[in-house]
Amino acid sequence: MLRTTVIALTLTLFINGPFGLIAQNAGAIPSAHSSLEENQKAISSKGEVRNMTWPRGATISPEHITEDYHPNIQILEMPHPSGREMRKREALSARKASANDTLVPLGLAQPPVVNQSFSGNPWDFRTPNDNHLAISNEGKLVSVINSLIYIYDTEPTVRIRNIISLAAFAQPLGFTESKYDPRVVYDPVADRFVIVYLNGSLDSTSRIIIGFSKTNNPVSGWNLYALDGNPVSNNTWSDFPNIGLSSDELFVTFNTFLNGSVNNSGFVESTIWQINKQDGYNGDSLRTRYYPGMAHQGKPYFNITPLQGGDGPYGPGMYFISNRNLSPGSDTFFLFHINGTMLSNPLPTVQVLKSDIAYGIPPGGHQPIGDTLDTNDARILSGFYQSGHIQFVGNTEVGRTGLAGIYHGIIPNAANPTVKLNIIGDTVLDLGYPSMAYAGALAGENNSLITVNFSGPATNSGNAALYFDKLGNYSWLHEVKSGETPVNILISTMERWGDYTGIQRKYNQPGTAWAAGSYGRNNVHHTWISKLVSPELTGIEIPGTPRINAVVYPNPATDHLQVRFTMVESARLNIALYSLDGRLVQVLMADAIKPGTHLFSCSVAPLPSGIYFLTATDPNGLAVFTRKVVKQ
Repeated sequence: MLRTTVIALTLTLFINGPFGLIAQNAGAIPSAHSSLEENQKAISSKGEVRNMTWPRGATISPEHITEDYHPNIQILEMPHPSGREMRKREALSARKASANDTLVPLGLAQPPVVNQSFSGNPWDFRTPNDNHLAISNEGKLVSVINSLIYIYDTEPTVRIRNIISLAAFAQPLGFTESKYDPRVVYDPVADRFVIVYLNGSLDSTSRIIIGFSKTNNPVSGWNLYALDGNPVSNNTWSDFPNIGLSSDELFVTFNTFLNGSVNNSGFVESTIWQINKQDGYNGDSLRTRYYPGMAHQGKPYFNITPLQGGDGPYGPGMYFISNRNLSPGSDTFFLFHINGTMLSNPLPTVQVLKSDIAYGIPPGGHQPIGDTLDTNDARILSGFYQSGHIQFVGNTEVGRTGLAGIYHGIIPNAANPTVKLNIIGDTVLDLGYPSMAYAGALAGENNSLITVNFSGPATNSGNAALYFDKLGNYSWLHEVKSGETPVNILISTMERWGDYTGIQRKYNQPGTAWAAGSYGRNNVHHTWISKLVSPELTGIEIPGTPRINAVVYPNPATDHLQVRFTMVESARLNIALYSLDGRLVQVLMADAIKPGTHLFSCSVAPLPSGIYFLTATDPNGLAVFTRKVVKQ
């Protein structure tokens, strides 16, 4: 039974003056020599909204970068100050709390079609991978990881700029600290790109680097800005950015930590930056608005995720979502709304929502070598807002299996929100780091494409995708790229998996998205980039009215394909392959089929690469089902 409990709150924040650069704390500054616990107690949860202006720091043209030294530093043994045993106990507790988890049924929808795919950014001596990408309407694609930028033209697929390190891209700004956590987004309204990443991990060195492309060509010039990662001088630095574009502005969220923090030990609060994006495209001084001090019942929110527009930016303003991601088991979500541009001096509102089932801290993903892949926590990683409808995804444990899985949240109406949560998992594989994109083609459709990493005791880390159709059904997990080796970089037995994956709708191609995920290769993680297409846009029926649904996978296929279908009554079927021009290639089977669910399989190895139609007809020649099949 879906719970509909909603608590409406308004966050109490204070506005500080007109636009202007402010660099002093509204309250007492904790001593730099105090312990993390003392500093946390000293920082007030009451924040002041800050309006600030930042001058353009530099410009850069990737096509003119000639020297790139790729400086990186990687800690090989990550300490766990909160205690690894504590994490195990929390996970066990969460499993008990959700031992009756019901996995949502898969296979009732057709899987996404992988239209193009290729190997992307290679490992650059950094872990985790942190895959993210953006693609323009013209097909220019920017793919980022820790700590490389690749730029492609996907029509046809060709790399149009060799590797650029995050350090070289920001070199004109003059910062020498480590660069990490890149995010990139395409703005279909302005036909430009925006890139955001971080510099340094101390309050004195923390900077937020933002690049705005001057044109729709990402190899041309960019305007660079450096925002202070410690803007209210409270001994914190900014970590884990997430970004969203409205029709007018850029929104960037962060988690802030005290110096010396490792693995969330010195977390202080999550904050929001509201930024005039046109200033960045023009190269003007960047007007911004900063929201600190947001908390619920005295407890700061941890990780606030912007909800990107489904078929394009919406606004003015932005929706955000958060949860209790460090709880062993929780059903609580927080839906924020900043309703208006910064010029209207908006204050965020928040509604507390209770889901119908709980989520919890996921265990690590298994690998064949015994090392596990860190899944971090249950934070919301990705989501979208489309005409009042919201969807989002994140990591969770699956109580029924004890494996890592993902949750898919649905808020049908943001104006009167309730949350429905579905748990997606496998009985053998661990799943982690999902991201999602809107895949609807017509008004009122709420289809989505979800990409996810997978691994298992006998399966190297790879990435997959699944489709959520307009009827609320899920496809099977469709393997996009299998892992070639385990990931074995760190001294620790817990490897990093990648703190996020990337997916973005191709805004001028409804039902199409490009995705970037990780896969194991040569004992490290590499990026795999793929074009995913809604199966509802690829099926072509032969004459007659299909009477049953059939799911074909994998599609494209290289060796074998399988067809899952359900018969409600006995019938004799003729199953055959036809070429794209309608020529009969091969009758595969002709037999009487009993009522029930069936799985038909066949080899496609004898076929040349190309597009075919798999059809099932009755003795009268009328279609029972038809599905397009791509042979790679």
